[in-house]
Amino acid sequence: MPTLKFDVSDALAEGDVRSQPAYSAALAGRYLNIPVSTINAWFFGMPYGRRGQKKHFEPVLSPADSTSKLLSFENLGEALVFRTFRRNHNLALPMIREALEKVSEKLGIQRPLVHHVFFTDGARLFVEHAGKYIDAQRFDQLLLPDAQLVMNRIEWNQDNDEMRRLFPITRSSYADSPKIIVIDPEFAFGATTIVDRGIPTRPIRERWMAGESVHELSIDYRCEPRAIEEALRSEAKFSRAA
Repeated sequence: MPTLKFDVSDALAEGDVRSQPAYSAALAGRYLNIPVSTINAWFFGMPYGRRGQKKHFEPVLSPADSTSKLLSFENLGEALVFRTFRRNHNLALPMIREALEKVSEKLGIQRPLVHHVFFTDGARLFVEHAGKYIDAQRFDQLLLPDAQLVMNRIEWNQDNDEMRRLFPITRSSYADSPKIIVIDPEFAFGATTIVDRGIPTRPIRERWMAGESVHELSIDYRCEPRAIEEALRSEAKFSRAA
């Protein structure tokens, strides 16, 4: 059965960079190709409705720092998974909200999207628990759906199943986005870098804008020209989304 791997460690160590506030909603939106207004709504809530009939959309996800309105690397993973549920599988927001609340309550997990294994059949969410597949809303109904892999842009440590790094959306879709640009909290303070090289993408764009060619940059950074080109493409996309 295809699995969606979302089982990090039960609790991240205090001070772990993965749980520390580091990204504004604008930066998270740029990296994940999600409108800033959507990021804000998911993590901080937002008012809606006509004047005199204002209501408040309650946040679905918990930010690392609600006072400063900053998100963590974990939050990026949550938003990416949540986006996949909503956009790729058209799962209803109330259903996702109820499922997450139920899993969090029953299993005592603060961030179930990045701390447990989820599946979807395109209509419902299922969670793997104690070797069984449970309807995440009912939680008392055991099912084994014909599940689909929801997302593969999060990489996990094999030793402890901890979320290691995240590959942002650099093109118009998941399928078109190669895994060349990565967000790794252990490198460049969590900014985008070239995968396995730790080379930040922003200086590459700055040098290219100053007149250096892709060929010159690839020699200087000792990497393939396509990696330089993807760094430039991603920076251009992030800049347009800013």
